[in-house]
Amino acid sequence: MTYFVNEWYSDSAIMFSILDELELSTGNDRSGTKFFIKKTPKDICESCKFGGTWRSMRGKNVRAKCPILNAYKTKLYEDHPELFDIFNEFRDLYFKDFEFDSVTINKMGKGVSVKPHFDKINVGDSILCAFGDYSGGETFIKKKNPHFEIVDCRNGIQKFNGATIYHFVNTIKEGLRYSLVFYNSKNKIKI
Repeated sequence: MTYFVNEWYSDSAIMFSILDELELSTGNDRSGTKFFIKKTPKDICESCKFGGTWRSMRGKNVRAKCPILNAYKTKLYEDHPELFDIFNEFRDLYFKDFEFDSVTINKMGKGVSVKPHFDKINVGDSILCAFGDYSGGETFIKKKNPHFEIVDCRNGIQKFNGATIYHFVNTIKEGLRYSLVFYNSKNKIKI
């Protein structure tokens, strides 16, 4: 099945609609104050991983194994296996030579920002892209002391090593922002 039309802004709108239909859930504090800064408790911020995990259990349930990823499937992968094809088709259109085993989906509403951080489980370069009709929400990527490059990831992909380069997202002023981070995880298992 083909999802995209090979035109960045049209495909961004399609990706936004796909992401906006998902119920994002995580078994840890990714959606809390560990990564996000919220102005009010009701501010929208969610983060969820799609792909493989080293955790063999989800609550009291055993996770399904994925030999392709050499890991157990995350809940989102178990619930929406079609995302594997969607993410691969998007990759093939816009960053064809990039291999990944995980995708983090972030959802941010008005008043939310992402704290300055290094990515802890990413190995090598990551691909970052964002979707939505929002204002604010630019990504700041540390380039040279004390300067940051400021990018709007809605205009195309950003490739950088988030494990070694300090970065953050400023506050969403209006609207809803989804972002995808395609990366390879150091948390792999032998299955």
